[in-house]
Amino acid sequence: MVFAGLLAGGKGERVGSATAKQFLELDGRPMVGYPLELFCSLPEIDRVIVACNPDYMATMESIVAGCRVGADKVSLVPGGATRHASVMNILRRVLAETAAPEDKFILHEAARPLLDAETVRSHIDALQHHEATNTLFPVVDTIMLSDDGEYIREVADKKKCFVGQNPQGYVLGRLLERLGEDLDSVHNPDDTDLCGLFMQNGGQVKIVRGNERLFKVTYPADLDLVRRFIGGGQPA
Repeated sequence: MVFAGLLAGGKGERVGSATAKQFLELDGRPMVGYPLELFCSLPEIDRVIVACNPDYMATMESIVAGCRVGADKVSLVPGGATRHASVMNILRRVLAETAAPEDKFILHEAARPLLDAETVRSHIDALQHHEATNTLFPVVDTIMLSDDGEYIREVADKKKCFVGQNPQGYVLGRLLERLGEDLDSVHNPDDTDLCGLFMQNGGQVKIVRGNERLFKVTYPADLDLVRRFIGGGQPA
């Protein structure tokens, strides 16, 4: 089986809206609806677990009910106080679904609404031969390193630098080996991303190449960019 986890538990305060950003409308559909409907429509995805901001649970239920296909694949769990807590809530639900060690787990976030089927399938294919995957996109700008934020220490080799995107993918049994079977005891005081946590525990992660549409909506200008893409236009 292939499980998809969708993070929709945050508040998105930097986007400057009273509404949590994952529920802002983009061309008549809430942001979270785009990756949700994609997961629901893909025959490769068997189950979709959404970690939702508890204040928006009724809204999320309505969005799921409005899915044009595959709504019966979806289960909702409450989002936690941190990203890590939300991921653990999703994983607990996955394990409750009688998941097997060879099953695949694809993790995405609602704040990246322009997910495409080709990227999801690339992760699933790569997980046939690798224990984990993550979506990376080559950087365009020069990367400068600084220890104190005042002086440049080093100019990074751009050929070795990538922007971390989403989704991520894991062979479930390998993920649990790295984290430990008892999810309540997983130590993550810095709220490290799941990929980073996996690597800290000895995991190796295969790169899946991303694209310019998989950026994260963080600031108001990002909403305009997403709307241009959805409308069929290109960013200026």
